[in-house]
Amino acid sequence: KKRFRSGGAWEAQIAAAIADLEAVRSNYESTKKLVDRGVKKPLAKLQQMASLKAAEMRLIELENQSEDLALAASNARIKAVDARIAMLLEQLEFTNVVASQGGWLEKYHVEVGQTIKENAPVARILGLRSLTIDAPVPQTQISKIKIGDKVDLDVDGAGKRQGVVNKIATFANQATRTFDVEIAVDNSDGTLRAGMSAGVRVTIDQVPAFKISPAHLNVDEAGSLSVKTVKPDGTVQVMPVAIAQTVGNAAYVSGLADDTLILGMGQAFVSDGSKITYKIVEEAN
Repeated sequence: KKRFRSGGAWEAQIAAAIADLEAVRSNYESTKKLVDRGVKKPLAKLQQMASLKAAEMRLIELENQSEDLALAASNARIKAVDARIAMLLEQLEFTNVVASQGGWLEKYHVEVGQTIKENAPVARILGLRSLTIDAPVPQTQISKIKIGDKVDLDVDGAGKRQGVVNKIATFANQATRTFDVEIAVDNSDGTLRAGMSAGVRVTIDQVPAFKISPAHLNVDEAGSLSVKTVKPDGTVQVMPVAIAQTVGNAAYVSGLADDTLILGMGQAFVSDGSKITYKIVEEAN
């Protein structure tokens, strides 16, 4: 076997082991005499004998230890140090704070030079590429809305936009009896900001409709709505209609054929079946 060179750490370990063995052997001899004279119990002799054998085995191990074995142990310690260094370098990488998404930096939660704990927030980023608008919908209308419906938006200060129904609440607000509807809005241009107000109009269905003034609507005793129309021969005909939508000072009514002529001015002075002469006038809008 290749032995250790003289004057090294191995010789110092050998010397220490020899000294330890001599001390243990001396204690054993003393204990043996005391046991033979009846001063100590035989158990004390057995304990000292065990210590003596252990010291002898330690010395034998050191004397038979080779440089190759010591080198392998050193390599193992080096690898352990390398692993520790790699772990520290990985932890050092964690000091580079990287956002999980793009957006606007809203607020810092730390100061320069401050030490932070793991998983502690350091800043708040608003990811405004896509915004969510919450719109309360009355319980009488919520059943008409479904996921994926197109939504027309009129955002205060940002103009008209279009969104899509993304989520519909399953429980009503107890105070208002409305259901919150979440609308996803694209904001790639970054013009929208969190907290802005918007008017919302959800397209739940598409029906042919006429745009008329609400003044042209007639209401009978049962509450049914109708308008007065005129046939090509000049005969007045009362037609039932339904309001599809109201926008500003206009009402959109459904239930009429595309070529229907609706009486405007003077319609209050005629009744169903009256014969009239008329002139077609197109509205500017």
